[in-house]
Amino acid sequence: EPIGLLFDQPTEDNALLTYVAWCPGNLRFDKSLGKYVDLLMCRADHYDTVNAGLYITYIDPKTYEATTLVPVVFNDANGNALDIKGALNFIILDDGTYWMTNEHDNSVYEYTSNDYGVTWIEGNTVTGLQVGSPWGMYVLSNGRYICMTDWALYPIFYSDDKGKTWSSVSPDRTGITDNTGEGLDVAEACFLELEPGFIMAIARKNLHGVGYAVSGESDHALIAYSEDYGTTWTAWKESESLDDMNAASATGFVHDGVVEIFTASRWWTLNSNANINYTNTGKSGAITHYSATVENAKADKFTKNGIVAYSNGSAKRGAEDFHCPCIA
Repeated sequence: EPIGLLFDQPTEDNALLTYVAWCPGNLRFDKSLGKYVDLLMCRADHYDTVNAGLYITYIDPKTYEATTLVPVVFNDANGNALDIKGALNFIILDDGTYWMTNEHDNSVYEYTSNDYGVTWIEGNTVTGLQVGSPWGMYVLSNGRYICMTDWALYPIFYSDDKGKTWSSVSPDRTGITDNTGEGLDVAEACFLELEPGFIMAIARKNLHGVGYAVSGESDHALIAYSEDYGTTWTAWKESESLDDMNAASATGFVHDGVVEIFTASRWWTLNSNANINYTNTGKSGAITHYSATVENAKADKFTKNGIVAYSNGSAKRGAEDFHCPCIA
């Protein structure tokens, strides 16, 4: 059920500021708190990295009430404040510590929090992980960390030492064609472990997608599979059954032999171009629910169950800032 807004954009003197808030992959359940923890990246504008920051809120699973957002603080090991504007993923370790990687001075560091995500302390540098925002941080059943990053054509990264060092692998993209004029993205994948060691990656194809540079139906998701905990992968291919996804990533979970996936799609309209779904609904995006048995998920045979929610934004702004759903 809807729980209301987690973030009210600031009412500042500069009326040109249009705040956006994203929480891709940052909804976690903290067993010690008994609450969901939501880490939001907030910006004055989509591409504004100066007027930006992280905020955290806690959601009661019984009442669905969220606490007032609290600004997140980054410090070095000596307690000195660091000017870090944001990140896109954190995980809760078995001992209750919150952990993330983040970029600082063109290097990637580990950050940990022991006050439920409000204060983060810089630790050791991380080697092998691309500078940028980690995306889809996922912990596999064998303890391996796996993620992608948030820009075009980056590889998949994995770590077997709790995120200190990382290896990378780039699934083949041969045969993936682009019809938008914006260039292939193949980015911001989410990962689902369908069964121990068998991983499915779901990524978006284009940065903008249909409606931005051409008219027509929505892009399909790109998918790849690994049977060895993410060490090697099949080539990326366009999914036949996940047929509406060109926003940032997807989300999902596996339970009782069933795979549930929620994709987000931006239904652009720009100049003379328009996504067919925008033309039919007047909406600028939607989250769509798909499901399959594990065996059907391996064969790219998902059932499309329908739309969960529409974007509330206007045509261009709504599509641009409609990001990925997250689940816990």
